[in-house]
Amino acid sequence: MLLFVSHHNPFEITGGGSMASHAYLRFFSDWSGGELDLVVSDVCEKTLLEHSDSNLKISKIIYTKKRTLSSKLLSVFTGVMSRHIDVVRELLNSGKYSIVVFDHSVVSGPLVEYANKKRIKTVTIHHNFEREYFCDNNKGLYKSLFLRHVIKWERTAYINSSLNLFLSSSDKEAFEKAYGPNEGNNAVVGVFEFRDYTIHSLNSTGKCTYMQHPVIAITGSLSTVQTEDAIKYFFSELYVSVPKDLQIIIAGRNPTKAIREECLKHDNVDLIINPPDMNEILAESDIYLCVTRKGGGLKLRVMDGLRNGIPVLVHKCSARGFDAFFNEPYFVQFDNRKEFLYGLVKLRKMIGENQIDKENVMNVYKKHFSYEAGKERLNAILESVL
Repeated sequence: MLLFVSHHNPFEITGGGSMASHAYLRFFSDWSGGELDLVVSDVCEKTLLEHSDSNLKISKIIYTKKRTLSSKLLSVFTGVMSRHIDVVRELLNSGKYSIVVFDHSVVSGPLVEYANKKRIKTVTIHHNFEREYFCDNNKGLYKSLFLRHVIKWERTAYINSSLNLFLSSSDKEAFEKAYGPNEGNNAVVGVFEFRDYTIHSLNSTGKCTYMQHPVIAITGSLSTVQTEDAIKYFFSELYVSVPKDLQIIIAGRNPTKAIREECLKHDNVDLIINPPDMNEILAESDIYLCVTRKGGGLKLRVMDGLRNGIPVLVHKCSARGFDAFFNEPYFVQFDNRKEFLYGLVKLRKMIGENQIDKENVMNVYKKHFSYEAGKERLNAILESVL
């Protein structure tokens, strides 16, 4: 029997971390033949009802309740940053489980050594080099109080897990450099679709062709510190290089006040809040732009563009984990305004000359990021380790 402990909401289908968790949960539910119990926050129950997935084979879902105020206050000293700890410890005592999968070091760190003592195999999924992500997305007193705990749990999880799974090779290298050798095995799996992959509709030529007003699309969760920084960076540093005949669509969940106000200043910018289907927006776009310049891990939003077969212009920070596309002419990286302008001109020229084959882009994407591809990678890893 396998226990899967998720720090994210694996039933959510729009946020990057949740989408990755959903894909890994589906794999382990398949791999265990449905002999899987899941621990999640009780706030996930409503989402499960809204976005039920028949592909998930789960024996039992254990919902954990919100921590008490005293527990939250004591966490400054204890370092406990998850509501799951006490519940999971009791489950591990039951003798029911042979494997526990921790979806995030914040739950793995306080429990991994305990699970090892119970002779339970431990797997930790690392979504980022967490100390880097935490620094980029938090500030002030909270950051100063909890950074040391984030580092402690990340190190503990990495050192003691039977298997550490990483979303990018750069994250794996960062862990090895920061924390040294460990007791278990390390493997880069990357991310992959949680749905069975299907190619979206193509026009008769399968080529990228400009509509009357060429469209640049920027997508993602618009409520985080990291994304707000990216949008501000785009308008302050890069927007001046964008020809005014290009339309810009910024679409995503819950944009901050700063993002909403900035978008209103520009006639060629449309802000689409909480779109029901991002693929519909991207099907009408010509270039996918990712301007996120902070944080580790793999930026799932880049998958939006590639999944839809459109060329990608991406900040080098967000290109990590997409190594399979580094030599493709339609995947262009930049690190400053000059490189951004070069990439934009290059992609416009390629599209204008019908040099980009959407079907080819989609097929390369499927080869590396479909559920089938992820399942194949994970099966090979688990066969050699567990």
